[in-house]
Amino acid sequence: MLRRIGHEVFQRDLQAYGWVAHLLRTVMGILQAPQERVRNALQRAVNVVRLETGSAPRAWQEGTRFYWENPRCPYCVGVTCAEPCCDLPAGVLEALVAWMLERPVDTVRVVEEACRGRGESACRYRIEW
Repeated sequence: MLRRIGHEVFQRDLQAYGWVAHLLRTVMGILQAPQERVRNALQRAVNVVRLETGSAPRAWQEGTRFYWENPRCPYCVGVTCAEPCCDLPAGVLEALVAWMLERPVDTVRVVEEACRGRGESACRYRIEW
């Protein structure tokens, strides 16, 4: 459920950027390979999340996989959980990558590998498609 909400949050935020976001995606789609498009989109998202939440995410690539990590994740502050519990940001990441690649959201897989709610130092996601 929270992942679907994350998909909707991304769509709502995308509307705020309007035609500029769609122009950017079109130009990147023409000029860049899929992995480069995703890398650039994640870096832009890092900047937006830093500005909007005051947290400190980072994104990087290892081989064909991409990662997103936030040591100050605002979604699990004060939460204790046995399993990773930050499904809302995972849903936003799924929607962002799917949108950038112009693919259905169910073709993107985001796995939360670490979670502050479990006592780990950061929430970390692996992104694949």
